[in-house]
Amino acid sequence: MKLATFTHDGATRIGVVTGDEIVDLAAAAPGLPPDMVALLAGGAAALEAARKAEARATGRLKLAAVRLEAPIRRPSKFLAIGLNYADHVRESGLEAPAVPVFFNKQTTCVTGPHDPIHLPRVSPLLDYEGELAFVIGRRCRHVSRERAAEVIAGYLVVNDVSVRDWQLRTPTMTMGKSFDTHGPMGPWLVTADEIGDPHALELRTWVNGELRQHSNTRHLIYDCFAQVEHLSTAFTLEPGDVVTTGTPAGVGGAMSPPRFLGRGDVVRIEIEKIGSIENRGARRDGNGGPDMSRDEDRNAKLAAGRGRLAPIKLAHVVRRTSRFDEMLAWYQSVLGADVVHSDGMLAFLTYDDEHHRIAIARIPGLPDQPPLAAGTDHVAFTHADLGDLLHTYARLKSEGIEPYWCINHGPTTSMYYKDPDGSRVELQVDNFPTAEETNRWIRSGDFAANPIGVVFDPEDLLARYRAGEPIEELRERPPLPTGTTPFDMLRF
Repeated sequence: MKLATFTHDGATRIGVVTGDEIVDLAAAAPGLPPDMVALLAGGAAALEAARKAEARATGRLKLAAVRLEAPIRRPSKFLAIGLNYADHVRESGLEAPAVPVFFNKQTTCVTGPHDPIHLPRVSPLLDYEGELAFVIGRRCRHVSRERAAEVIAGYLVVNDVSVRDWQLRTPTMTMGKSFDTHGPMGPWLVTADEIGDPHALELRTWVNGELRQHSNTRHLIYDCFAQVEHLSTAFTLEPGDVVTTGTPAGVGGAMSPPRFLGRGDVVRIEIEKIGSIENRGARRDGNGGPDMSRDEDRNAKLAAGRGRLAPIKLAHVVRRTSRFDEMLAWYQSVLGADVVHSDGMLAFLTYDDEHHRIAIARIPGLPDQPPLAAGTDHVAFTHADLGDLLHTYARLKSEGIEPYWCINHGPTTSMYYKDPDGSRVELQVDNFPTAEETNRWIRSGDFAANPIGVVFDPEDLLARYRAGEPIEELRERPPLPTGTTPFDMLRF
């Protein structure tokens, strides 16, 4: 089974993933515990009840309509092992340890499989580590290697995000491994029976589409069962404890020159038989509690010499409408958003770590906005990569929502939609990896000659993507068709 923790309509609960759906166990098996740790603690009987619920037709939701959370949101222990692949030992310039070297990741670092990774304020040396993790299913102590498989509930993918300078300052490594959001995991917990041999799984890590790590769990120096034996010698392991098993070669800090993560970089980690997690680097760091660094000299804050200050982000967009329910459903589907609040008159939706990105306000009898009236032309939302944009296109098309304008602007590949009120919404993907490269292209003659772009057929682009055509070629803006001008590319 694939056991997931998810949020839908503002409520977080657990379910079983089957195909493109998730069975909501709160609806399909209401007698089961409401969270993952309690489910695992319920043992074989609880898992069997979840398995039977998977076969029922009740309580099913589209996977695309929910927000996946970390399967174990707050494990009682989050343990990690260092230097556990020989090739990673070599690239680190160290010797293989004579005994397993474990460290703690603080559980407040745990975040979801698609949530942002916050760039720390105190260091630019942010790195990734793609890893297999196992989850304990039974309370246990003094477990022999031969019986270790009996206490493992299942497996998941972890990014052991590391702040390298903070990691290396002390031998415990905990500080550099425990920044908030630096423990993405998921996308779900795959039960041990479905995995089979955990020591024969392909592991790959990509950064911005570039393959950085590729190995197999057969290369673990200390395998999962040896790790259970070692840890349980000292202390009790409990249901929901997460142990991540080490990373292979290919980390950014070991490259020459080092290639650390920056804002907007996307890390995708995929493990055979489990699935993938994908997280983007974000500038924001520090949302878990009061930020005492902001308690600074108020006179200094207000000093005239500070000049103009830019906002740190775009917070949200508010839509007025008389089609409240229709608009709410449309934005949920198009943005894959969760409803944080809805009372029939006002709704808040979000798709990331902001409390709300879209607000919808019901105003009965509101007239439609005239076409091309003064005001906001459209609102744009950026996807992580071209594959995500095309997946969203195909999903929305299956729901009867199709773009009215698909155009490669040059800086972006964009698909434009109209919401139920006729307001324009752009879903886009950046065609260049950095803002600097984008600005360089905008200053080029190509953009001056055609500042609008070139329309494309989304079905053709989707077919080329599926056929394996290089991403760079798919994102490159083609020339204008013969006999046309940039203004011929416009659609309203």
